[in-house]
This record gives sequence, structure tokens and C-alpha cells, in this order.
Amino acid sequence: MNVTETLLKIKALFNDMPATPEVPVAPSAPAKMVDATLQDGTAITVDKMEVGGKVLIGGVPAPDAEYVLSDGTNITTVGGIITEIESGPAEASEPQAEMQKYMRAVEKLQSDFTAHKQSFAVAQETISKQDEVIKGLLSVVEQLAKIPTAAPAAPAQSFRSDKSASRAERMEAITKAVKELRK
Repeated sequence: MNVTETLLKIKALFNDMPATPEVPVAPSAPAKMVDATLQDGTAITVDKMEVGGKVLIGGVPAPDAEYVLSDGTNITTVGGIITEIESGPAEASEPQAEMQKYMRAVEKLQSDFTAHKQSFAVAQETISKQDEVIKGLLSVVEQLAKIPTAAPAAPAQSFRSDKSASRAERMEAITKAVKELRK
């Protein structure tokens, strides 16, 4: 494989790689609406029983008011959004609510783990492609290192035209040149 073919192969590898790894985002689970009942028997739906949760009565946002749930919990809403919660008397349903809270946390951790696992797989694939590119670049560098950078320089010319001539021969040549000049 020559240098040009290697470079073309490396370019093809770069073209196959995404500019930045796309990290898939785990789809968030749709909000689970929980049905509850007010002390007066009115059915309500709550997406999460915490400040910021949405409260619906008959499918529409709850009017601004303070509501008391059948378990004694007081919630205050503004625009159908819970702004304040005051827990009512503790009952036997509290352990069950605590368990649901932990189950939601476990579900979130599982979805986060799945998202990170997918992200890790993308990163591994990118690193694998980068490893191929690095190997190709090393191959090019090795090939370039084998190519001479310049032809060997010719030895410097001296002022003497013939270094092998003896002293006597040089003197004779000088004498002959001087006689020629006098003529």
C-alpha cells in the first residue's frame, strides 16, 4: 500500500466518524397521573405529589384554592400547580407511599443506566475508529521516514583544478602559462 492509498483510507475513516458523538437521551417516562380524593369526595388527578405537581379536577387544571385530601394532606394550588403541601396525620398508607417513592427512584436509575450504557457503546465505537486512524497515520509516518529527504550533497569544489598533480607539475604549468602571456 502506498502513501496515497493509506491517506485515502484514513480520510474515509474520518468521514465515517460523526463530528461529535451523539449521545442518545433516554426517553423520559410519561408522567404517571395518580388519582386522589378530596375529603368532600371530589376526584382529582395529580402528576406528582410535590410542589410543582399538576392538579386536575375533571380533566382541567384545579382552580386556585386550598384542598384537603382524604388522607388529611393539605395542598394549595395556583393555576393548577401545587405551591404548598402540608402532610396530614400519618396513616398506614405511609409505608406504601414510601415504597412507591423508592420504586420511582429505581426506575429513574434504570433508565439513566440504560442511557449511559448506550452512550458508552457510542464512545467505544468512536474510539475503535480513532484507533484505526492512528494506525493508518503511523503507517504513513513509517513510509515517510523511509523516503530520503534530499539527494546527497556534492563535495565542495576547491580552487585547485587538479589536486593530484605534484608540485613540480604545477610549477611547470605556471611557468608555461607565464611564457605564453609574454609572447
